[in-house]
Amino acid sequence: MALASLTFIALLFILTGTCYAQETYWHSWDSYSVELDGEGDAFVIASMSFEGIQSDTNVTDVLLEIPGRNIRVYKVLQTPSYYGGDYYVNTQGGSSQFLEYELSPLSASTQMTVHLKTPIRPNSQTAISIIYQTQDVAKPTFQGLEFRFETIKDSRATIRKSGANIYVPENMELKGKPKMTTQYLPSMVAGYSSSLQAKDLESQIAPNYYRGSYQYTASNLDPAESFMVSGLYGENSLLLYFWEIIGGIAIAVAIVIIFRYFGLAERIRKMFAGKHAEPAARSAKKAEMVKRAPAAAQPQQLIAFSWGRPVIMGIVTAFLFTLASFLSQFIFMAMESGSGYYNYSMMIPFVILVLIVMFALPAAALFGPAIYMYKKYGWQDGIITFVLGVILSAALMFSMVLLAH
Repeated sequence: MALASLTFIALLFILTGTCYAQETYWHSWDSYSVELDGEGDAFVIASMSFEGIQSDTNVTDVLLEIPGRNIRVYKVLQTPSYYGGDYYVNTQGGSSQFLEYELSPLSASTQMTVHLKTPIRPNSQTAISIIYQTQDVAKPTFQGLEFRFETIKDSRATIRKSGANIYVPENMELKGKPKMTTQYLPSMVAGYSSSLQAKDLESQIAPNYYRGSYQYTASNLDPAESFMVSGLYGENSLLLYFWEIIGGIAIAVAIVIIFRYFGLAERIRKMFAGKHAEPAARSAKKAEMVKRAPAAAQPQQLIAFSWGRPVIMGIVTAFLFTLASFLSQFIFMAMESGSGYYNYSMMIPFVILVLIVMFALPAAALFGPAIYMYKKYGWQDGIITFVLGVILSAALMFSMVLLAH
């Protein structure tokens, strides 16, 4: 039995190694611009940059699988690849040109064979863009339209990086993401594709492919693997965030009940009342001054160190830092979503201002409570508040990342 198991594992490794040994190219960068309509259908521009990774690579046909029902392909365009996601690469040159292809419908997808006019060769890149439409990407719910978009699969190649942006109608918003804008929406490009020359069509696709940031990203997808982009969009913001609103109200009510039942508000007030006790040498010098001062000018009562104060402020720091971090990220993505519409010279001071705000918000949230505690209650409260704030912030951010995935 043990020998049979070892034989099976060895055979599995051999087959896996053979599969990967046959891989002669990979996708350096895949980009998706997905425009959703109000009925759940989608227009898509899928741009893929291929790079040969073997010395004898000479690929002329690419076999792809497009997930979804009733796939309608408008055009397939091959272009030189000028940019590989986050680094410049060697290109194979040539001009943009339309490609021939064959479609074979499957049960839940469509198999597509693309015939390249410029083959994939070693240590250089070429790119194709597929303009297509797919149905039933989104389904209606009481909150809005819930969508699930799956990227294209390539059973012969690894996809190193992939990014997707979602565009929704003007009267709708995408939950949890800034609304993206682009000069040429996928539906517009699809409409123009039959009447434009290859070079003119490339100029409309380029702003989507060379965009700096993406709402959804994935890395190192194995052959025949895709990644799922899902979310919610609709007209009513209150419905989009319905469960978050209900959860917030429930938490707020629970906190009020707990505070009233256990008298926590009064305990916390007493905990933060007065100032931290000063060293004996310094307080002795002030004793005579306190005696001579009128009653109205008497200072606040001095209180001893208490762990409750820095613990509470550490929790506050964690929530403020998390909120500030997400707000900074949202501001950055909002700026990126409309960056194509601004003049470059005008963008420089705006970007500098945005970067200052992005760093200032989390820094103020992390250091502000600690500085306040230090000035009012002493160095012990300040240091402990800061240390607890850092630990709890990291724990809260990590837990939110796990929940998101």
